[in-house]
Amino acid sequence: MIDPSHQDLRTLWQGQDRETDPMTLEQIHALVGKYDRRTRLSAALLAVMLVFAGFATGARLIGAHDTLDRVGVALYVLGMIVSAALIARMNFPRRDPAESAGAFLKRRLQRRLATARGGWVPILLPILPAAAVIAFWTIEHNRGPAWAPWPPLALFAVVVLFVMVRTRRQARRLEADLKELDRLMR
Repeated sequence: MIDPSHQDLRTLWQGQDRETDPMTLEQIHALVGKYDRRTRLSAALLAVMLVFAGFATGARLIGAHDTLDRVGVALYVLGMIVSAALIARMNFPRRDPAESAGAFLKRRLQRRLATARGGWVPILLPILPAAAVIAFWTIEHNRGPAWAPWPPLALFAVVVLFVMVRTRRQARRLEADLKELDRLMR
């Protein structure tokens, strides 16, 4: 065995093969750009969702006939605002100026992965009181056939199921991105 105290450590390790190629700054910036495009798309979808929710809420508020219906609409508006703030906070974390681009990308990916693994549930929680009040009002004030109030509730359940399936797929993709980033940053 070679005594490292008598040799320069750099020359001792210089002949060793690397397991992976080091990640270049260009690769990090390319990954950050790819991730930023996804984030911008999420922000655009969030804006479209809020506009749609605003129109639907306005139409519902115009047609509101009693206090319980108006309370449901008000809870819905409040819930959408809180949910939008949570989504924005998830998609646009603050960056420490001293943090490297690779570390920032890794932190963002880890945060998104935590959200995809079940962290999305708190995003829906602010809407649930409004959904309960509106569902109760709809069932109580049903003037049509007995099945009439159930399609909107079924649609809500389908949307929640779609979100669950989509986030599982997103979690697998984020796990792969994190593994790739870890491999490249070694």
